[in-house]
Amino acid sequence: MALRLAMTNGPTPKAACTRHTSRMLGQLPGFETIRFSLFPNNLADQFGQIPGVRSREYYEDDSDDKSIAAAQIDAAIRAGQ
Repeated sequence: MALRLAMTNGPTPKAACTRHTSRMLGQLPGFETIRFSLFPNNLADQFGQIPGVRSREYYEDDSDDKSIAAAQIDAAIRAGQ
C-alpha cells in the first residue's frame, strides 16, 4: 500500500517532502494518527508518539567533509545493532 501511494504521488518537488510523506503515512494502517505537516521535526515528533517506536538522535559536529560524517554515523548505527 505504501509503495502504491508513493508511486501514485509521483516525484516530490523540493521542500515538499514532509508534506507528501505526512500525507501518505496518514493513509497507512497503523499510522492514522499522523497528521499533515510541513515541518520535519513535527513529523518526527508525531512518529515518535506511535506505540512501539524507538528513536535515536545523531548530531553532526564534525568537519565539513560530509563523507566523514556519513562514515561516522554509519559506524555508530552498526555499533548499536
